[in-house]
Amino acid sequence: MNINTVAISGNLGQDPELRATSSGTPVLTFSLAVNERRKNPQTAEWEDRPNWIPVVLFGNRATALSGLLKKGNKIAVTGKLHLNVWETQDGQRRSRLDVHAWEVELMGKPSGRHQSTDENPAPENETYDPVLVDEDVPF
Repeated sequence: MNINTVAISGNLGQDPELRATSSGTPVLTFSLAVNERRKNPQTAEWEDRPNWIPVVLFGNRATALSGLLKKGNKIAVTGKLHLNVWETQDGQRRSRLDVHAWEVELMGKPSGRHQSTDENPAPENETYDPVLVDEDVPF
């Protein structure tokens, strides 16, 4: 049995980019800064160092979230790891490990000076699932 599940949270490093595949499937791409705490050997102080994780989201959720996600948003992502391998025009082999997201949850307001100027900001800790409606809640 193989398991390929990833759960990460962090802040968006830039506004996401919405594109489409050649067959028309929407694709949303962004990088998520996931901090790693390390002790600085020279100062003996703990520091947060960002790991930039590329995330890809497909389909209707990509379209729905493209207007909601902005640089600085704190989000949680659940998905799977996907290794992309390709060859450059000069024959060099390249690879990149992405997270293909299944779920994206907004965890709070944007941090710092990159706060959204939307008139209706996203509520904290709300999961945007266009399929979920009130009739689906069992109580």
